[in-house]
Amino acid sequence: EESAPAVDWIVDAFGVDLSLVSRLGGHSMPRTHRGKERFPGMTITYGLMEKLEEIAESGDGRARILLKTKVDKLLTDKDGNICGCECTSADGKTFQEHGPVVIATGGFGADFTDDSLLSKHRPDLSHLPTTNGDHCTGDGLKMSAAVGADLVDLEWIQVHPTGLVHPDEPDAKVKFLAAEALRGVGGVLLDIEGHRFCNELGRRDYVTGMMWKNKGVTMGSTSGFFLCLNGKASKEIEWHCKHYKGRGIMKSYK
Repeated sequence: EESAPAVDWIVDAFGVDLSLVSRLGGHSMPRTHRGKERFPGMTITYGLMEKLEEIAESGDGRARILLKTKVDKLLTDKDGNICGCECTSADGKTFQEHGPVVIATGGFGADFTDDSLLSKHRPDLSHLPTTNGDHCTGDGLKMSAAVGADLVDLEWIQVHPTGLVHPDEPDAKVKFLAAEALRGVGGVLLDIEGHRFCNELGRRDYVTGMMWKNKGVTMGSTSGFFLCLNGKASKEIEWHCKHYKGRGIMKSYK
């Protein structure tokens, strides 16, 4: 009920372009907002960051940004309630901040260490590459568990069907995400024989499952599929295609 007002708020308060509405995986109607250029996550994040920096620079005390600062552990009071955190600054000094704590450190899909939450809860997926950034190592979850927090649903890890394979680094553990919008505008997935094998607008678990069942192209030790867009589709999502081509992970043919 609040999704439409939330989109309006982001657009009005942060000046973010979310003027295009697309139908993506698992949708029966167009309902995903994005702008005419850049990735939507990037657009929204940059808009929020710029506003936060503006507030911090105002000096009114509402926000303070600490760069290159690592939170090492959460602090608790005598009753076991969280009351702050202990940090290490860029110059190696340890200090504490006291007050309410919001954990917003992301997931753990990029933690490939032996004692990672990924290895613990879904060892069957630990061999797969990730599109997560190297910050997604579950630090916030681990710190929370260390002071008695209950963690739930960690086994529910989404396997996104489309991560772009760079031909020079087919076995790279980190892949660049192929935006679902590529399929939303009409991109099709083809197997090694050049045949479509799924409904590209199905749910992500369905598309991933169909990939497991079909034969892809082997590059290194990676098995991949072709994601193809015609001229009309690539024009509709032109910024993305130019970005991918610039990274060497997409080609255009005439």
